[in-house]
Amino acid sequence: MMNVIRSMVRYCSEALGDEWEVRMAIDESFGRPFARVTPATPVASTPHGPAHRDLRQTISIVAFPTEGINAESSAFEAARVERLLLDAFTKGIDAPSFSSRSQRAHPMRVPLFDYENVGLRDAAITRIGYLKVTDPPAVSYFPDPSSTDSYVVTADIRVGWNESVAPPPSGPLTQTVTVEPGP
Repeated sequence: MMNVIRSMVRYCSEALGDEWEVRMAIDESFGRPFARVTPATPVASTPHGPAHRDLRQTISIVAFPTEGINAESSAFEAARVERLLLDAFTKGIDAPSFSSRSQRAHPMRVPLFDYENVGLRDAAITRIGYLKVTDPPAVSYFPDPSSTDSYVVTADIRVGWNESVAPPPSGPLTQTVTVEPGP
């Protein structure tokens, strides 16, 4: 399941830009702009035939935009960040899936990468599919309760994916078949 959360961190980082620090960490000190991406619900699983299962999970994003010179300018920045996140999940920002015909990337999809044997600070290279955004994203901003001039942006993104649960075959995948010539 770490492929899912790490892929979401990567996608959020791409959506927000290079100046943002986007992490999975929960209790860390941080400087703005910072975003935290964490699971908001347990993984739900439904069998899909004898060899697959469909999985779902809500991922929570809490973004702390740069503080403006006053509350009004901070609200404008929070609204901009809200739009970046909403566009990322509803319009799509994944460059490899961009279509010149539709002038957009694949909407409601998040690239899923294989993070097995990839260090915590390293990027995965192997794309293994997409996470499907299964419900409309819920994105909003509100005043930061710990500051008079700051805002917080939150997003709840429900994603789904499927995976094989069948054991890999233990024998050869093909067998020799002898065909006798016909009469």
